[in-house]
Amino acid sequence: VNAVLEESNIQGSQSLLARSFLDWGYSVDTPHPGDIVVFPRGNSDWEGHVGFYVGSEYKKDQEYYRILGGNQNNMVNIELYPASKALGIRRTNKY
Repeated sequence: VNAVLEESNIQGSQSLLARSFLDWGYSVDTPHPGDIVVFPRGNSDWEGHVGFYVGSEYKKDQEYYRILGGNQNNMVNIELYPASKALGIRRTNKY
């Protein structure tokens, strides 16, 4: 995510930790395409996964976020993550 932001001349979190994005930009409750979403990973408080929100879909009345990210099944792709598991949704600027 930091590399993509840098390519767009946007300063990233300056950290390799996914959860560092919890302190980046502005917190929002409802994601818009392009927002950054942080999820837990593993069993520790520092592990996480971060990617770009693409959209939502519902399966069996549960909302899932479509997340564009790297290291998702060892590739860059779009994967579904339960919206309820999101640790934070961040936006580069208020709008």
